[in-house]
Amino acid sequence: MKTVQMRAFDAVARCGGIRAAARQLGLTQPALTKSIKELENSLGVQLLHRGSRGVELTTAGQQLLVRVRAALREIQQAESDMQAYANRSIGQVSLSISPMLGEIIFPSAFQAFRKTLPDVSVKLVEAYATSVSGMIAEGEIDFALVLLPNREQAANLKTEHWLNVGHKIVARKSHPLNGPVDLQDLLQQEWLITNRAAGGQFAILSHLCAERGCDLPRGLTEIPSLSLLRATLRETDSISIAPVLPNTPGAENFKSLECLALPDLHRGFGVVSSANSDLSTSARVMKELLHKACMRLMKSA
Repeated sequence: MKTVQMRAFDAVARCGGIRAAARQLGLTQPALTKSIKELENSLGVQLLHRGSRGVELTTAGQQLLVRVRAALREIQQAESDMQAYANRSIGQVSLSISPMLGEIIFPSAFQAFRKTLPDVSVKLVEAYATSVSGMIAEGEIDFALVLLPNREQAANLKTEHWLNVGHKIVARKSHPLNGPVDLQDLLQQEWLITNRAAGGQFAILSHLCAERGCDLPRGLTEIPSLSLLRATLRETDSISIAPVLPNTPGAENFKSLECLALPDLHRGFGVVSSANSDLSTSARVMKELLHKACMRLMKSA
């Protein structure tokens, strides 16, 4: 299996058709079709279904795509490392950071990274714990700094616990609820969460309700954008769950709602990366700088 064939296959899968993939790669359609056909012949399986609406991956093609993207990522990292030794451009770092933690620690880490490796491009993807595993496996990102799930990771991933962060139920300063609040009063409020499937706020809320035999709040609204969620929280009597972090932007606009029926809420943040490959030089530098920023943050708490 040749690198040019893997890149051709990956492009066809991403673009959904031979014509678009050929245009992206700067090849003629016959040349690209020949490359895919040679790949299928060498493997002895059909990888694509070709139809009037484009192409679809066969079951074998779907399985191969995961391997191909991981292999291409390894090749890209090897090229980046070799370019680093030659003092040329050293590629790209792709990562994901939990939005609430990222807005506090990423700016300083990025500034230090840019001073250290000025020629490396950086791609920051907003994602959550439940979505980063597939992105890492497919080579879309190098690593993720996210809220760690309360379960074992897949065998192709590894995690590094960095810090525990307390979480509070929060509302705007003028919210009518004050002082110790009854659990049922909390559950009757309108709740805002960033992502129901993310394994963060919704997972915490679900766990609390299940432990106490309560139903989930009827008013449960998803707002994927953190900035929009904050704006809605600031202008309405909705409530939410947020990590207690020093230097959180806009923290002065909100208050914590204490509930004696609820335990202290702590969750772990850490790094998720591939267990099957090492990080590139530039990705390791970014990871180290983010870790230092996290440690400074906790010391300031």
